[in-house]
Amino acid sequence: MKFSVKIQPKSSKEAVEQLADGSYKIFVHSPPIDGKANAAVVEVLAKHFKVAKSNVKIVSGEKSRSKVVEIGEFLSSSPLSNKELKISRNPSTALRDIDL
Repeated sequence: MKFSVKIQPKSSKEAVEQLADGSYKIFVHSPPIDGKANAAVVEVLAKHFKVAKSNVKIVSGEKSRSKVVEIGEFLSSSPLSNKELKISRNPSTALRDIDL
């Protein structure tokens, strides 16, 4: 699920509010320095939607207050998610080294 969010960094509260247009406003304590606010957005959204932080991804707007966020099961949707992938140094044997 993809949706737009507006971020309010350095807020006194951490909360998620749904706006009338269907987007969300995210309030986080962290300042927008060195990706701290983005990390807080991921954490707050994961808690709000009751998913793992690894399932929340900022698709666009890394350096903006307006962002597009996607929530999904990124790791489990991969066909190799539960498989072991061995990386070979020799390209001719790379396919042979994948344990499916």
